[in-house]
Amino acid sequence: MIINLFYPVSYLPHKNHEFLKNSKIINFLEQNNIKILLTIEKKDFELDSKNIKILGRISHNRCIEIMNNCSGLLFLSSFESLGLPILEACTCKKSIIITDLEYARELLGNSAYFLKYPLDVYDFLSVLNKFKNDFIKNNNYPAELTTRMISSKELLNIFFNKLEIT
Repeated sequence: MIINLFYPVSYLPHKNHEFLKNSKIINFLEQNNIKILLTIEKKDFELDSKNIKILGRISHNRCIEIMNNCSGLLFLSSFESLGLPILEACTCKKSIIITDLEYARELLGNSAYFLKYPLDVYDFLSVLNKFKNDFIKNNNYPAELTTRMISSKELLNIFFNKLEIT
């Protein structure tokens, strides 16, 4: 059984794709039949690993097709709001492995596999191993957005607090 994790990512430093070049991660992927699919260009991410596949830029339709057929979403970003891949993964009822940051907890509650941030190789391997074991047992849970209605006043308060405007 092969586990395919999809990381639709642009080539920006806060996306943390360089973290995946760690030799311990590459070895773990190879030993555990886990593949990571990245949507960055080969020229931006040079790596010799059969378990990290560089797809390059793809269409939105192809992105949804891959999302529907993958085992889960990998999302290592250290700075986001409502990232489109998170929304798409929830819509496709996929599990998500994501950095444990405020935006992710606000969006997903506890319905994801969370990675400590700053990213740590051993924590990443532990979470990946848990994901793999749950997947094999068909025990993965799909991520769900935590939604609640808020007033425009509450929304403005949140916005201004984030900007630290009083």
